[in-house]
Amino acid sequence: MQPEIHTSTETPPVDRGYAVSMVIQRFKGHSYVEIHLFRPAWDEDDYGRYPWEELIGGAVSDDRPESPENSKNVLLETFTADESQRLMDYLQERYGDLLASIHCHVLDFPIPMDLTPLSSIQESETVGRLDLDTIPNYPLDFAAKGVYDLSRHEEIRKES
Repeated sequence: MQPEIHTSTETPPVDRGYAVSMVIQRFKGHSYVEIHLFRPAWDEDDYGRYPWEELIGGAVSDDRPESPENSKNVLLETFTADESQRLMDYLQERYGDLLASIHCHVLDFPIPMDLTPLSSIQESETVGRLDLDTIPNYPLDFAAKGVYDLSRHEEIRKES
């Protein structure tokens, strides 16, 4: 069974802004685990490339700290249209039947100032990272990592 592919028809106001996630049918003893993918690094020059005053807005919630740097990183860790398409093609080719779906959507703009970038989420007992770019024969010319939280997904029960 090939994964369902869901893509946004929207276009972001800048070259980045495409967020990609995948759902793996079985992963680390859990079913239908969602993994959010991101670029783990970018050039310092990228901070000066964008009209941040137009791209960053208010906060989603009053009880979370606001950080323009976090919001900038949320954008910088997303993919371009070309990168997101090549990443989705790679995922479909490499993992095919193991995936339930692949999703690509455009961030909502302006980006709220109280979001946490995926790249800053800390690993824990249930939260982990997937380093796609360290898998042998990774063909893309940009790094891609993933973050998942197993506590949000049902454990696969072993039949007796």
